[in-house]
Amino acid sequence: MWRLSHALLGALGLFLFHALLVKQFRGAPLALAGLLALVFILVLVNREIADGVAPAARTAIHRAWVSLEGPELLLLAFFLALLVVFDAGYLRATADGRHYFVHVRSLVIDWDLEFANENELFRTEMPDIFPFGSAVMWLPFYLAAHLWLSLLNLAGASYDVGGFGNPYQMAIGLGTLIYGFAGLLIVYRIGRDYFSAWTAATATIFVTIGSFLVWYLAIESSYSHGNSLFTATLFLLIWSRTRDNRTMSQWAWLGLAAGLMTMVRWQNAVFLLFPLTDALGLVRGAFDDADTRFSGAARSAAAFGASFFVGVAPQLVFWKVVNGGWLALPHSQSGQQWWTESLITDILFSSNHGLFSWHPVIFLAVLGIPFFLIRDVRFGSLLALVFVAQVYINGAVAMWWGGHAFGARRFASCTLLFALGLAALMTWARKRPMLAPTMILGAFALVNAFFIMDIKAGRLPTSEGISFGQIMSTTYARLGNPFSLPASVVFARRYGINPWQYDQLGLQIYNNLTIDVGSAADERFLGRGWSNAETAGDASYRWAIGYESIVVAPLKAAIVAAVGESLEQADYLVRFRVQPYRFEGAPPQSIELWVNDSLAGRIRLVDRLRDYSVEVPRELLGRHLNVFRFRYAYARAPADDGGNDTRPLAARFERIEFIRQ
Repeated sequence: MWRLSHALLGALGLFLFHALLVKQFRGAPLALAGLLALVFILVLVNREIADGVAPAARTAIHRAWVSLEGPELLLLAFFLALLVVFDAGYLRATADGRHYFVHVRSLVIDWDLEFANENELFRTEMPDIFPFGSAVMWLPFYLAAHLWLSLLNLAGASYDVGGFGNPYQMAIGLGTLIYGFAGLLIVYRIGRDYFSAWTAATATIFVTIGSFLVWYLAIESSYSHGNSLFTATLFLLIWSRTRDNRTMSQWAWLGLAAGLMTMVRWQNAVFLLFPLTDALGLVRGAFDDADTRFSGAARSAAAFGASFFVGVAPQLVFWKVVNGGWLALPHSQSGQQWWTESLITDILFSSNHGLFSWHPVIFLAVLGIPFFLIRDVRFGSLLALVFVAQVYINGAVAMWWGGHAFGARRFASCTLLFALGLAALMTWARKRPMLAPTMILGAFALVNAFFIMDIKAGRLPTSEGISFGQIMSTTYARLGNPFSLPASVVFARRYGINPWQYDQLGLQIYNNLTIDVGSAADERFLGRGWSNAETAGDASYRWAIGYESIVVAPLKAAIVAAVGESLEQADYLVRFRVQPYRFEGAPPQSIELWVNDSLAGRIRLVDRLRDYSVEVPRELLGRHLNVFRFRYAYARAPADDGGNDTRPLAARFERIEFIRQ
């Protein structure tokens, strides 16, 4: 039975490998799920057989099977579920994944790194600008697919073995899923050092299914993020297991892992903070015994450095062959950062792929980091510092929102911190059993309070039915995305807007923006100093109220600068159609346009409706949300001249345009 169950597992594994490559179960997920359920049953059988063997007679294989307890079996079931999602959701290499894919295709099939034929046949454009690490990691899976298809052809099949076909693309996607899940197992294993096995497993699973991770492990598997998760957590495992008394060989393994994770995604180099702090500790300790400890520190540094070089050597060779230099980073990757203007707030809270606004589980996980620091202040502090560095780096990239993406995908390497934070929060909350239900009930009570206020104010009717969607939409209009707090509230208070506008302003970034003032779509751009929308004939408009009116415009920065030039925002022309409020004896009305607290220009208005424009130099503009303040020479209420309107009117606006030059 022991041999038979292992043979069946091996045969099922090979069949599933083939079935996943050729998408044999496409359109039949239940059939695949049934086979995977059989795999799970065979695992249980092997565990029971091994458990029946006397402890003294158990081999290493027996002990491995017996070690599978409830949490490990839960993780196995989770992996099998991911395979079902992968088979149904991952179709082919797409977008950035196509460029990573042709790296390994050219290497295996053409025996070169010349991508002209791939660019023509596979319609890639810039494979030379992407990191080479994923190709190195995918090599075993790509080769296995190539050899398997070739063997099947020898047996009479007719699969295309040119290296581009869908089975090859499925192979690298399967590789990403397996590497990523191995990273999750490492996360779980480290989590068990601090929490119960069930808590560690639960936190690992919920961080995965509650964030971008499940998407990039099982749906967009041709991207590098699953590989980044594995290599970063492998590095952290080696560091955490050897941090107290690291031998020379362990320093070498740590350097090799560091080189690999850096080659997969260059931003992972920030994890070098971990061995750097260790090295500083060695240097400080060397002063106690200079003769032996300095030489030991030097040997450790040399072992780490040499192994790190070995780890990144494939990337250096790639740059040398493709770009002509050992450190010839492509300009479109290396010269496109705004290091002095990182959009930290937007990276975390914006509706445009913000880490917290898209993934509430990560919001909760980060709230748990202080509770983890109590358990291990050194490890937790270093993880938190690396996370802060990742936030800054991602906010400094020109395309900070990540382009076409599911959520904040660039934080895959921080998975361990998120899982430890969530596990710490779960452990803390478990000791306070009334906390979670109280918070949920409090949220419902808050929604009901907003409901009452909207009914009383006439924003919702009492004479007809009200849908749940209407209730939630009015709540959203007051609060916005709750996981954009506190950024949305701070932003709202600063510019006299509602918190929901911060969320709305992240929906789109504009090269050119036209605000039809008084229309239904203008409200999300307007801060304090505006009346309600009004109409006159076919024209809609708003009055500027008081001495200042605020407009917030999400404007794009330049994406790619020329070689040798730094990134710069574009110059803009601000054009607005406006008419001043006039009264008997009124002085000339003028408008000052202030851009992000700097004066851009001053316009004197005539007594009729007309267009005006102010040139805004790039030096005054920021990368995303820019605040434009229209300040007026006077504002006067018609009631002061015998009318009924008590609003202090300054000017009537019909249109505001932001035109990129």
